[in-house]
This record gives sequence, structure tokens and C-alpha cells, in this order.
Amino acid sequence: MEATRASAHGGYDAVSMRDLARSCQMSMKTIYRFCGSKDQLIAEAHLDGMVEFRRRVAARPQTGATARDRVGSVMRSFANALDDDEVRSRVMLRALYALDLDASELRSEVGASFSTIVDAAIADADVADREAVIATLTHVMDSVIRIWLAGRHDGAWVRHQLDDAVRVVLGP
Repeated sequence: MEATRASAHGGYDAVSMRDLARSCQMSMKTIYRFCGSKDQLIAEAHLDGMVEFRRRVAARPQTGATARDRVGSVMRSFANALDDDEVRSRVMLRALYALDLDASELRSEVGASFSTIVDAAIADADVADREAVIATLTHVMDSVIRIWLAGRHDGAWVRHQLDDAVRVVLGP
């Protein structure tokens, strides 16, 4: 997964199954047994990164006086990652939203990881309709990421949309 994320820094075309097999000291047959396509491999690497982020959030909970502050911080972290390494972010998300069936199945796992992260950020706050709040924020994240990926808006727009969603859903 680390080798896949590292090669993604060079763009989508820089991710080569042959190069990854070589760098991981695996045969092509072995790598294709693990992942049926390049998109699935990249999406797996993205999911692996999300799981790692989820572990970091669990180990060091978000600070902030309110659920809105904490969730807003998490959302900004995701939005900032788009700008921090735009090329790698586009590669990972392009694969995640690919029509490839194996890669697309991973979207629900990524969504579940994101939901868990938001839930952890809410922490013990008393939030009405907690599950609906988390689901709504997950849908908003998914929507703005797709729009960003299509090149229609930049990271600043994503941050603004996510800030608005957190404010509307979790209150002023």
C-alpha cells in the first residue's frame, strides 16, 4: 500500500502494476491475485490510508469545545489533504470512483471509515439524530469530492462547502 501511495505522487500513469510488483518483490501473478486492476490496487491504498487516519483520530481525539468544532477540524483535514498533495489525491480518488467493480466496492468501506471518524469527532456530545448527521456529512463529503475530482472547483471551495455542511447540520 505504501508503494502504491508513493507512486501515486507522480500521477495516475505513474502507477504501474509492473513497477509495483518489482518494488514489492512480487510476481505479476501475485499482485493480480491480490488486486484485479490498477484502480482496485490504488483504491485499496486509499482505504488503507483512511484506516490509518481513523486509528490516529482514535488515538488522539480531536480537540474543540463542541462537536461542531471537532467535526469541522476533521473535515478541514480532509479538504486540506486535497491541496497538500493534489496529484496524489486525484490519483487515489480517481481510482476510488472508477467504474471498476472491485474498486467501486471499496467506496462503501471508505465511507464507513469516514463515518467512524466523524462519529469519533462528535465524541460524547449529545447530537440529535446522530446517525442521520453522520450519514448526511458523509454524503456531502462524497458529493464535494466528486465535484472537486471533476475539476469544477478547488480545495478552497471544498473547505467552504464542508464548513457550511458542518454548521448547518451541527448548528452555530
